[in-house]
Amino acid sequence: MNTFKLDDFKFFCFKPNHIEASQITNYNKAYELYNQVWQESLSAIYKNNFQLYSDDFLKQDEILCLFFQDQCIALNFHRKINLQLIAERKQKWLSIWPKEILQELSQKYESINISAGFSVHPDYRKQNLNSKIEIAFLQGCLSLLKLLDDNCQLSLGSMRKARKMHELAALWGADIQIQDLIYNQEPTDLVIFDMQTIKTKSADYPLYAHQIFQNYKQQSQEKDVSNETLVNF
Repeated sequence: MNTFKLDDFKFFCFKPNHIEASQITNYNKAYELYNQVWQESLSAIYKNNFQLYSDDFLKQDEILCLFFQDQCIALNFHRKINLQLIAERKQKWLSIWPKEILQELSQKYESINISAGFSVHPDYRKQNLNSKIEIAFLQGCLSLLKLLDDNCQLSLGSMRKARKMHELAALWGADIQIQDLIYNQEPTDLVIFDMQTIKTKSADYPLYAHQIFQNYKQQSQEKDVSNETLVNF
């Protein structure tokens, strides 16, 4: 049984349009993980000489990353959109969503989040890791705790059933909208994370997930205070 020290885990939030010099090393590690996971996954589907470019990585508002010691072991994306804008509803990621659902959401919410790009390092996937801590589940918990902290109202996600992401989504508190949709040649569930539901469900998230997130918040606050001091000085 693998054992982990809580202090060995670090949660980071990178903003691709504003990477500081001190973040470059870890930001590059995050991109390398994303590229490794999705190049392998999509190459298996589309065969031949499939090439994954960095466009989807770069266009995100936030890259949420979990590090174990100095290794990036899991990540996912957050991106805010306004469904009242027709152009937003026409983007590729939303093309698999029924128009009536998007129309209904556009009337209720001015801004929602898209959560995508979920990646876990092969060495830290459940089948390869003899541990009580499931890294994929932990990453999802941290991602949703970040959305709660940001006062997000709603988030959309697509769950690959081959990777049993739909089972994790249920544990996180997702509301399944569409089941067994074929996307990227794989059965996929489309889900909504209503943050009122997630707020209640998050009480059941493991204590270590809350502790890792609180450590992230404390470090972020200390950094903000440090920056204010530099400005005032």
